[in-house]
Amino acid sequence: MTGQTVSGQTVFRGAAFGLVLESNIPVAGMSSVDAACSADVYVEMVPDGGESAWHQPDRAEPWYRSLDEDAGVPWLTVWKGDGYLFEYGEGARFWVSADATRIRATWTSPLVAADAATFLLGPVLAFALRLRGTIPLHASGAVIDGRAVLFVGPAGAGKSTTAAALGRLGHAVVSDDVVPIDLAGPSVLARPGYPRLSLWRDASDAVFGRAGAVPPVSAVYDKRAIDLQAVGVRFSHEPVPIETIFVLGERFSGTGTARVPMSRRAGAMALVANTFGAYLLDRDLRVREFDVVSAAAQRVTFCELRVGDRLGDVARSCSELFA
Repeated sequence: MTGQTVSGQTVFRGAAFGLVLESNIPVAGMSSVDAACSADVYVEMVPDGGESAWHQPDRAEPWYRSLDEDAGVPWLTVWKGDGYLFEYGEGARFWVSADATRIRATWTSPLVAADAATFLLGPVLAFALRLRGTIPLHASGAVIDGRAVLFVGPAGAGKSTTAAALGRLGHAVVSDDVVPIDLAGPSVLARPGYPRLSLWRDASDAVFGRAGAVPPVSAVYDKRAIDLQAVGVRFSHEPVPIETIFVLGERFSGTGTARVPMSRRAGAMALVANTFGAYLLDRDLRVREFDVVSAAAQRVTFCELRVGDRLGDVARSCSELFA
């Protein structure tokens, strides 16, 4: 991320998911951009619950409230008014303008700026992408022979671990957890995310070894944010045409892999099940998703992939699959 002085104030610009973000403080992990690049999204980060410039929605009824709760507090509540206000149970809040050109963020202790960045570069920016007409997949991916392979599946399926293992084998990572897709003629393009991988400690140790261990994101969030450059893994800074989307199935006990081709119909259903933030869609956004997913399903190959549950064998399995 690069910093420069504008009108006497220091601003920071970085790239993620094909967008240039400008913020008042550094947001860890984003790719550096040319100082002359204009921003697509302006981000204001205000710690300690500061809300002086916030647009407050009508609180008569939330637009969305998650069923998951912690001590009676919903994991996520979203209010719709002059934009969208995201309230996370952990103590982070984000306001996203209706045109997704402005985002304001605040957080309260014990959260820190790194925690706010995790939300921002995950579900919040994924929703902003939807408002801008781009469909974000809940996926991770890498580039093999100039084409992207993506891995979709539920939390814990191994998306990030598989992408990390491919990166360790010399393939460039294209994105982790969120992969925006664009239709481009006969191809579907995967937009680059930013040069980091988010892994639990056991997965990080299995792929990169204990020598490459890094501390958790914060005292609240125990995942490791792996800087790709620091561990010698390449990152794709340009959009890449997608070759195959692998739908990760339930892991089985032992070693090896099971790879089963899928029909385009089944692939389309898998994509719908693995778009990011589908629970927040209104009618117009759902129609947009249906159109893009239907078209994308005709242009890529789908395959169900099951791997053994031994993390230490992930790299070997990837080597066999993509030799």
